[in-house]
Amino acid sequence: MNVAISRKRPGLLYALAVALPFTAQAEETVVVTATPPASASAPTEGYSASTSLGATKTDQPLITTAQSVSVVTRQQMADQGANTISQALEYTRGSYSSFGGGATRFDAISLRGYHGGDVDNLFLDGMRLMSDGGSHNVLQIDPWFIERVDVIRGPSSALYGQSVPGGVVNLTSKRPQFSQQGHIRLTGGTQNTKGAPSITPTPSMTSGHGG
Repeated sequence: MNVAISRKRPGLLYALAVALPFTAQAEETVVVTATPPASASAPTEGYSASTSLGATKTDQPLITTAQSVSVVTRQQMADQGANTISQALEYTRGSYSSFGGGATRFDAISLRGYHGGDVDNLFLDGMRLMSDGGSHNVLQIDPWFIERVDVIRGPSSALYGQSVPGGVVNLTSKRPQFSQQGHIRLTGGTQNTKGAPSITPTPSMTSGHGG
């Protein structure tokens, strides 16, 4: 009686068993989600901003900006409970905003020791906020309507016109969003202080990165 034993089949089965995991791995799909580039004109999440329009009036990364710039974001102002721009800048280096003591009727900002005085150093969307120098007749913006505050330290008259050598403060107003939104805030305090600001951004195709 002749018995033939073949050793090829176990070897073939082993080869198939080794190849199957590689076949399964090759069929897996890897999905890569790209993060849109940061923009100074779009809402900033958290406390840290990476770009600014303040120093060059272009969307420039802070790391490549030749001028010293600090940004107070919407989230930081909300967490601080800031009711004025002066309060929003209390933790910003190089700035001092307590000239009026407890008065909150106006914002007076000193940068690097230079007080604005008769030269207004507050801007809204790149436009100077005019005021009557030497008096309390100053246009004051509620931080609730502001998306971010850029503090540009150093001479900036080439871009902003007449200004003190210490720098300027540029406020960026909230932008329209793609969806209809509505917000209202109720405030109260001593000395018969009451407030009920509201805002309803209108959907716009030019908001954020839209074109």
